[in-house]
Amino acid sequence: MSITTKNISKLTIISFLLHITWENIHAPLYLDYSSFSEHFPACFWATIGDVVFTLAIYLLISLIKNEFSWIKNLNKKDIFVIAIIGFFLATGIEWRALLLEKWSYSPAMPIIPVLKVGLTPILQMTLLLPLSFYLVFLMEKIIPRDKKKLYRCKKCDLKYPGKELAEECQAWCSKHNSCNLEIIKNAIPESEE
Repeated sequence: MSITTKNISKLTIISFLLHITWENIHAPLYLDYSSFSEHFPACFWATIGDVVFTLAIYLLISLIKNEFSWIKNLNKKDIFVIAIIGFFLATGIEWRALLLEKWSYSPAMPIIPVLKVGLTPILQMTLLLPLSFYLVFLMEKIIPRDKKKLYRCKKCDLKYPGKELAEECQAWCSKHNSCNLEIIKNAIPESEE
């Protein structure tokens, strides 16, 4: 399994767990809420939508950065941008849903005065989207993969036993937007990592 596939899998699972928890905790703030068991299917499908949005943002940023392994180099700017995207995404979803009467809030829902939308759905996407990416980033940093030091080309994600080879690969990949067979023959196969 490639590093990108592993990151997408981790992002999917983490996002699902965070959002299913949030959806069920704030469900009583909606008008039609009656019980956990009756509302769980709606929360489940809302969570699937949240995960799809998370993966779409991952894909969008990957295309903009022209690098699918960018989570490994996640920084404060990325987290801030993801939070801003989450804020505007949630605001748009809430406005549309309220306009089309897909749902309405109970009197217990705190309302953001200027936007006239519920606070908890806005906080959900503004906080949980960047948190999902950050937790994947932490997993990459904290969980040791191997005992020997490997160096990674940041463009193609191949790993090398020496820093010079990884830098040479990265320079080639950046310049030619492809890999060089003479360089990649030195890469460490995933099975040996």
